[in-house]
Amino acid sequence: HTQSRNWTGAVDCLRQLLDLNTTADAQARNAPALAQILDEAYGDMPQAIALYRRALQLKPSEQAILERLSVLFEKTGALNELMGVLENLAQQSATPQEAAALRLRMASIAAGSLNDSKRAILILRQILENDSAHVDALVALARIYENDQSTSALAIETHRSLLRLVPTRIDSIRSLYHLWTKTRQTDRAYCAAALLCAFNQATGDEIAFHNDVRNRLPHDTRGPLGTADL
Repeated sequence: HTQSRNWTGAVDCLRQLLDLNTTADAQARNAPALAQILDEAYGDMPQAIALYRRALQLKPSEQAILERLSVLFEKTGALNELMGVLENLAQQSATPQEAAALRLRMASIAAGSLNDSKRAILILRQILENDSAHVDALVALARIYENDQSTSALAIETHRSLLRLVPTRIDSIRSLYHLWTKTRQTDRAYCAAALLCAFNQATGDEIAFHNDVRNRLPHDTRGPLGTADL
């Protein structure tokens, strides 16, 4: 039936096989097969999800089922369920890099569609606990901190961490410029603007700010800057 694309016949056969209460392995094999036909041939996503869940109860660590469920949950907007599936996939990942990629996706969903920045921060910190030099996680974390004025100090520290890893990262230098400008830390904002100018990456506003502050600087130095001032 499947080879001849006789979906009605294939569905009937698979339903009968599932009703026979065969072995767990057979059930776990037939339920996803039926779910895939219902999803792809008939567009019946609720039934497909129910069948994939049934198969997952029999084989909780079956990655192929988890991946199909993640696709269907994303299509149907069941984002909390999607987060659970992604976490299961992350726990079963073969490498730390795969786990981090899945958790980055979770953090993006949490910060975006779910509008839950606290949850996103916890997920990103989990990535950084395993790899403190994970640039993408630091970038995502800095972006969340920047969106809340109360966490601007954390945003600054996160961008500094990024610059320790990638000293010429223009986006971080620019973000520091804006954060320091908003908090009226003129000296630090000037240093960030000077770097942007040196890299030929400064905007018109940043050039104007740099030139304005530079023209107001005294010609003679008055003392060295301490490490904490840099």
